[in-house]
Formats: sequence, C-alpha cells, structure tokens
Amino acid sequence: MFSTLSGNSFSRPHKFFLGLLFLLAISVICPSHAQAQNQYDVKGTVKKSRKKLEGAVVTLYKGSTQVTQQTTTSSGRFDIKMDLNGEYTLTIGKPGHITKKFYFNTKGVPDERAKEEFGGQDIEVSIFEMPKDPGVQSQINTILNQPMAKFYYDDGIKEIEYDKAYSQSMIDALEKLNQIEKEAIKKAEEEEKNKAALESAAASKYEAAIIKGDAAFAKKDYTTARAAYTDALSIKPGELYPKNKIIEIEKLIADASKNAQLEADYKAAVAKADAAFTAKNYDAAKVSYNDALKLKPDEAYPKTKLDEIAKLLADAAKGAELEAKYKAAIQKGDASLSAKTYEAAKAAYTEASGLKPAEKYPKEKLTEIDKILADLAAKEKAEKELDEKYKAAIANADKFFAAKTYASAKPAYEDALKLKPGEAYPKTKIAEIDKILSDLAAKENSEKELKAKYDAAIAKGDKALAAKDYTGAKAAYSEALTLKSTEQYPKDKIAECDKAIAEAAAKDAAEKDRLAKEKALNDKYNAAIAKGDAALAKKDYTAAKAGYNEALTLKSAEQYPKDKLAEIDKAIADAAKDAEEAARLAKEKALNDKYNAAIAKGDAALAKKDFVNAKAGYNEALTLKSAEQYPKDKLSEIDKLMGDEAAEKERLAKEKALNDKYNAAIAKGDAAFKLKTWTPAKAAYNEALGLKSGEQYPKDKIAEIDALIAKEMGAKELDDKYKAAVAKGDAAFKTKSWDDAKTGYK
Repeated sequence: MFSTLSGNSFSRPHKFFLGLLFLLAISVICPSHAQAQNQYDVKGTVKKSRKKLEGAVVTLYKGSTQVTQQTTTSSGRFDIKMDLNGEYTLTIGKPGHITKKFYFNTKGVPDERAKEEFGGQDIEVSIFEMPKDPGVQSQINTILNQPMAKFYYDDGIKEIEYDKAYSQSMIDALEKLNQIEKEAIKKAEEEEKNKAALESAAASKYEAAIIKGDAAFAKKDYTTARAAYTDALSIKPGELYPKNKIIEIEKLIADASKNAQLEADYKAAVAKADAAFTAKNYDAAKVSYNDALKLKPDEAYPKTKLDEIAKLLADAAKGAELEAKYKAAIQKGDASLSAKTYEAAKAAYTEASGLKPAEKYPKEKLTEIDKILADLAAKEKAEKELDEKYKAAIANADKFFAAKTYASAKPAYEDALKLKPGEAYPKTKIAEIDKILSDLAAKENSEKELKAKYDAAIAKGDKALAAKDYTGAKAAYSEALTLKSTEQYPKDKIAECDKAIAEAAAKDAAEKDRLAKEKALNDKYNAAIAKGDAALAKKDYTAAKAGYNEALTLKSAEQYPKDKLAEIDKAIADAAKDAEEAARLAKEKALNDKYNAAIAKGDAALAKKDFVNAKAGYNEALTLKSAEQYPKDKLSEIDKLMGDEAAEKERLAKEKALNDKYNAAIAKGDAAFKLKTWTPAKAAYNEALGLKSGEQYPKDKIAEIDALIAKEMGAKELDDKYKAAVAKGDAAFKTKSWDDAKTGYK
C-alpha cells in the first residue's frame, strides 16, 4: 500500500503541494471484490479536499486507443474492467484540475491463475486544481506526463501489485517542485495586495451581480442567473465571464433536453431488452441491447447481458442433443406405461434417468410401476382367497336349498353376495326363495280373501238397496254372485231390484216430458240473451236491444235483460261525449308523431355528423313543441361540435405550416451541407431548431458541422486559441479576478 501523507499544520501557500504529493496517497486494497474470470477489476473513490468528488472523468486507454470512459457518481465512485494480457493507462481528472495517470500491465498471468477470480483493486485518489503559474504548470505536466503508479503481475503473491520503487521516485520528483510553488504563491500574494487598492465601487457592484448569478446558477435557477450575469455585463461590457456564463446557461438548457431524451431512449432500449431476456427471446434481447449500446457505447450492462446471452445460446446448443434423447426415452416409457407393458416402460424410464440423473419424473414413474406390479400381485392373491370363500358360502347355501330349509338358505346366499356383490347366481337363488315363500303364503290366504270379498259385496248391495240405489245394489249383488254362484240371497235381491227399477221408469217418463218443455223455453231465452250479449260486446246497441227484448217476451220476470237494456241506454248517451274526446286525442297524437319524426331526423343526422340537417330536424321539433328542452340541448351540442371541428382544422393547418417551414429549413441545411458551405448550413439547421426545438436531427447536424469546422481549422489554430485562453486566465489571476481566471482556464 502507498504511504499516506497528511497534516493540517501547513500554511495556506503550502496546501497546493500537500495536495500534489497527496496525489500518490491512494489506498490499494487487494483483494476487494469478486470479478469475472480473465478480467481485472479496478474500482475507486475520487476526492477533492477530502470530500467525495462527483463528475470526475475516468478514462481507460489500451495503447493510444480509448477503451471506455466513466464519470464518477455522487459518491465519487467508478468501476473499470480490464482484460488480461494487455497494457492499459487509466487517467483521472476534471477540467481545471491536475490529471493523474496509472499504468496497468495485465500480461504474464499464468493460464491456471487467469481462470480463477482476482481480488481486483479498490483505490482512493485525491485530485486538486492546477496552479495558475504557467511555469509551475509546465514542470508539473512534465512530471505528471508519466503514470503516478505502475501495476504488474507479481508471481510471488499471485496478484497484480504496484511498483513501490517507481511510486517513490514520483513522490521525490514532486517534492522538488515544492519550493518553486512556495515562491510563486508568495509572488502572487504580493501582486494581490497591490491590486486590492485599485478596486472601485463599480467592481463591487460587478462582483455582487456575479455572486448573485453564481448563487442562482448553483441552484440551477437559470432565469435569475442569466438576469444577474446580464446586469454584470451592463457594468463591465468587456468581461468574458458573464458572457460565457450566459452562453453556458443557454447550452445547459439545450443539453438538458438532449441528455434527458438520450437517457430515456437508453432506458427504454434496456427495458425492452430485459423484457425479451426474461421471456427467453434472446434474439430480440440482443437487438435491443445493441440498440442501447449505440446510444451509450461505454455502458457495461448491455455488454454483460450480450455475453450472458451468447453463453446461454451456446449452453442450449450443447443440451439440445441430450434433451432429445431424454424426451425420446420418456415418450417410449409413457407409451409403454399407457399400454401396461410395464417391463418395457421400466427399461425406458431407467434409460431416461441415466441421461438426466437429477430429473424426478423418470424416478417417480419407476416407483409408480413398482407399486403397480406390487398391487397387481396383491390383488391376484386377494382375488384367489375371495374366490375360495365365495365357493364355500355357495356350497353351504345350496345344501340348505336342496333340503328346502329356506330360512337358512337365504342368509347363506346373502353371505356369498357380500363377498361378490356382482355375481348373478346368489341373487337368482334369493329371488327364487322369495317367490317360493310368497306362493306358500298366497295359497294359505286365498280362501279367507274370497269370503271377505263376498261379504263386502253383499254389504255394499244391502246399503245401496236401503238408499234406493237399485242400479248400484244390483251391481253389488251380481258381483257377490260371481264369487259364490250357488248362493240364493244375492239372486233374490237382484229380482227385488229389477221390480223397483221398472216402477221408477214410469215416473221418470212423465218428468222427462216436463223437463223437455222447460229446456226448450230456457234454450230460446238463453239464445236471445247470448244474441244480446254478443251484440253488446261489439257495441252494436240496436241488435243488442232486440236480443234483450226478445228474451223479456219469453221470461218477462227476468231482471238481467232489463238491466242490460238500461246499460245500453246509458252507453249510447256516453258515446256522444267520447266522440269529442277521441277527436282531441287524435289531434294530440298527430302532433306527437310529427315531433318525434323531427327528433328522429335530427338524431340520425347528428350521428352522421351532418350538422346542417341535424339542426333543421331539431328546429322543426321546436316549432311543434317550443317548450321541449331536448332539441334545445342538441342544438347547443351541435354549435359546440361545429366550433371544435373548426378549431381542429385550424390546429392541423398551423401544424402543417410549421412542418412545411421546418422541412424547408432542413432541406436548405442539407443542400448547403452537401456543398460544404458550413455557415449557411448551420444557419438553416438553427432555423429548423427555432421551429422545433425538440428535434434531434438539426442538433446532430450542427454538432457535426462544428466538428468539421474544428478539424478544418487545424492543430496550429487550436493551439493558438488554447495559449490565448491560458494567457487570459493568467492575466486575470494576477489581478485577482478569480472568476475571469476560472473562465480562461476552463
């Protein structure tokens, strides 16, 4: 581990070189974390004035080629991965600060060690602002052009370790600059004292405006900051700092939109890829991870996922043949098991289990087959024992049946049936025994039943005769005679019934003649009533009155026809009143029909968005019923819809005009770009951005033009501008114009 330099007793002028020496105060912890095989992982924390520094730029080079670049997080952290068997340079810096370099040589790692996990490095690095003095800067840059530390594979400890002697030489070289820095600081402080006396009230106002702008800028209140910097420019129009801050604010506002869109597009691509990866749709996942890498080429996550997909696809290919053999064996086993060829099934499942020993299914099937075979053997044994018991029970029952001891035979057959409930023989024998017992009981009860039936028939006849029901009495006595044909009593009673029936017939003839005449009168009366009722139901009052009057001539004492005649007279009087009401209702119905037709016409037209005919329908309805609210509401709705439609047409027209202007500006810019006339091309793209600030294409083309212009300017012009900016920063530093100095150095 490097030695750590610290101490708070230095005076202010010495603090820079304390920091400069502290550049080598990096804590190297090995091992620190697990990492992938054939890779070496360097993590770290970047600090400034002992505080974790966000936004430091960490860049990895392999030779002169940049491999990746990261910006430290809010906790000052970074994480860089290097392949083995390579030479790398790791730089850590920030604009206006000293940049530190570290050299990593991952060559010479034995193959066996490369396959294992390395502990990696977890380093802590402090960076500081570059001193203002150009001479000191030159000397520091000469030293820091070399790596601060070098790391090589040490076969003795089997790890990548730093070169302690080299690091000490770097510390010694930096200590030599300490005195030079002290003298430069002393000189600067003397110049500061002379400059302080010349500051004016205008400078105080300028500083106040700058402080206000910086405070608002730090809070990202760019509106207030821009106003403050504008005030500062009004005090000192020639000052670059407020001008540059205003330009920076404009760029931040533009970059915020661009970066937000880039971040959203990147997250969307990763989310889409992750979803496809989770669904095992690896082809789609690869496309989306590559899309994410196009947006952020330095991001490690998509690369890691692409490597993971490649490994999964390779593993899938290797397992395909084994899976096919395993499935074939399982299918063979399942088919044999379904066909109940258990030995063949066992052989197939045993083969499948040998291919995939960890799979439960073939083992469970082998256990299932063993149980089936055991159950079959047990069932065969149980059936044999049951058959023997059944045969013994049947033999015992047959012995009782042959001896006609039915009371013992039936329970014996029932015992056999309990052993084999599906057997027909014991059921048949039980039914046969039941019939034998039933027949014996029926024969015994037959004579008793005959006597009981005869006595019942005689009693029935006597009862009917006493009630003078001669026909019923004769039928009962005849029934008794069929049961006992030799009995005299029923014969005598039948003769008595015949005599009584003849005497009653003579009386019935006279009564029938009287009833016939009465029936004829009633039929005529009822026909007349029916005629009147039918006509009344049809409201044919003339025919109805004729029917009821005819009925009264037949039966003058009847009240019903008299009541109906009075009802008809009243109905005729009421009909005159009803005619007037019917005319009123017919007129009201006609109005309602016209109103409803007009509403239906308006609704149908409105459904088709035919607003003219719809309004005509609803207005027609209002002329018929002016108090109705519905047509008024629909007319208001149509007026609103017609207004919305006009507004939409106006919006679309404006949108088309904007698109036409934008496309024209883009076409103008593209044409100038092809001719390599950068100024008009850039003006056209800026015009397009003014129309559509969210469009990415003109932003990309402007950036491309700036890059091409810079390339055409050449290295010399760039170097001249750099020197001029440094000179401006130095001049401001000497006059203690710190903000101007910072602007120049930036």
